[in-house]
Amino acid sequence: MRPEVGETLAGSTHRAGEDDKNGTPPGVQGRTATGATLHGKSNVHRVVNVLRALTLQSGPVTVRDLAAKTNIPKSTVHRIITELEVIDAVETRGTEGYVLSLDSYILAAKLLTKTNTSTLLRAELERLTSATGEAAYLGTRTAGGDTMAFVIGVSAGSQKLQYEVPLGEPAPLYLGASGKAILAWLDQTTIRRMAGQAHAAGALSDGSALEEELETIRRAGYSISRAEKIEGAVGIAAPVFVVKRGELSVFGDVVVTLPNIRTSEEKEAEIATQVVETADRVSAVLGSSNHDRYNYEF
Repeated sequence: MRPEVGETLAGSTHRAGEDDKNGTPPGVQGRTATGATLHGKSNVHRVVNVLRALTLQSGPVTVRDLAAKTNIPKSTVHRIITELEVIDAVETRGTEGYVLSLDSYILAAKLLTKTNTSTLLRAELERLTSATGEAAYLGTRTAGGDTMAFVIGVSAGSQKLQYEVPLGEPAPLYLGASGKAILAWLDQTTIRRMAGQAHAAGALSDGSALEEELETIRRAGYSISRAEKIEGAVGIAAPVFVVKRGELSVFGDVVVTLPNIRTSEEKEAEIATQVVETADRVSAVLGSSNHDRYNYEF
């Protein structure tokens, strides 16, 4: 089908003043019939670079910063972001900038379940469930940065009473072992913001108490919570790390859930050791050394 007047083969509208130095409308010079550029970057290339830049950020990022990180003109980045927002691929955080949307996160989680890496991760969770007799999950920090969600779960089939957590449902990082095991390894700005959200939600009366708890989690290497997300449930979680462009960052966590009627201090300590060991192996599967957690600069 022919492009409409004023439209390039890639489908972007030509605007006055956007001609190149030779007077040729952008998107025409050096473009093949498929819409790929022979010189410069195609629209698809730019969109992918913007999405990649958003993925690598731990929080909201502005159009100006995206333009600097991708080496794409600010006006083009703004147009891409606007179109991505229309299809719910990104969402705004007001003046702070943009983040990937929950829809994008769910799509990525579904893709993860179809990869060989997912098979290896599930095998680690099955191994943990076999060792503990309890349900095990892999959680990740969601695209927005202030929540986490479980993406893979293995139930404890032999147990009549167990707590199965739904996959893909976001929960705030300040809530439960699964959230705090991630939050403990994030920057102070994020921690203070989450403390403010917890206070506003009535889940926390003193922000300093959360910071002290997170410091304890960092020293121990794992988090334990009781009835914070589900009444009568105990959660034990340890962080999973990945390396992005040479820098270590927290990806998510490995979590075991069990009823409080089936636990004790001795059992919790034993499970915590197994959870930490599993989290280290999962980190290795994702490309991070088992020893990287001990070199993490907070």
